[in-house]
Amino acid sequence: MESEEKHRRLVKSLKQGSKLCEMITGGSGSLDSRSIYELSFAEVNGTILSLLSENRRMSRFLPAPGGGRVLLEKKVERELTTLDVLCVNQCEGGNENQDTIEQNFYRGGEVSWWNFYFSEQPGSMRFIERDKLDYIVDTLIPGLCSLRKGCVLLNLLHEAGCGGTTLAKHTLWIRKKKNRCAVLVDRQPDLVTVAKHVVTLLKCGCKEREPPLLVLLMIDDFEDMDRVFKLQQLIEEELSIEEVQSRSPQVILLNCMSSRAGKVHEADAPSTPALNRSCGGMPDIPILQG
Repeated sequence: MESEEKHRRLVKSLKQGSKLCEMITGGSGSLDSRSIYELSFAEVNGTILSLLSENRRMSRFLPAPGGGRVLLEKKVERELTTLDVLCVNQCEGGNENQDTIEQNFYRGGEVSWWNFYFSEQPGSMRFIERDKLDYIVDTLIPGLCSLRKGCVLLNLLHEAGCGGTTLAKHTLWIRKKKNRCAVLVDRQPDLVTVAKHVVTLLKCGCKEREPPLLVLLMIDDFEDMDRVFKLQQLIEEELSIEEVQSRSPQVILLNCMSSRAGKVHEADAPSTPALNRSCGGMPDIPILQG
């Protein structure tokens, strides 16, 4: 009798599961296109938490390799003192004044994440996209991901006041759901510490042996190109120490630098392909890859 009862319960569960599958798939019978596979506990936990409105306001989340999200714990974020981490749910639940933010920017103030956030809200005017934004996001970054190197450079050289920083930050904002994005806080940081923090961000919430999501790190206004190359080298070394292995880049340094400072070191740059492009009204900006 007990085995018969178990059998009836099993049949009932299967029927309920079949009805649920049909409701979700619209009768197609397949959940493949609506499923996320092989998530770690941290990714499952983060994804569920990010779906709850209260948690979206109170917590910050990073994109996860499996297609979900992971919680950026406050303790971890506090330790990343050299980085301003851009999260998937950046600005959600905030109460900044939209008029004040927009007026500050259009009067010459530096762009903030709030400018991009407000521009995406219903009824708002879309943020003006700089020339070549799509080219950087859709062509250059995917192209860099085909290189066999742990850390690669994308140098955005611009004239002062021509929107180079805005273009770089807009690139991060667009990529924040696909990559781990951050801005280097200090112009004269300890580079060894930066390298450690970048790899910590890379590995946050990832399963062991799981290919992590690429980190897109913006460097703004370094005066010495040699320090950019040094940081690239240190990140490569830290990836090796942490045994992060991959056939594609794990970190892209989006180096936003004045064209004057960049050209001084252009002759000393490693052998990398260069593309001369006009970006956002800025004349002939070399974007160096590799």
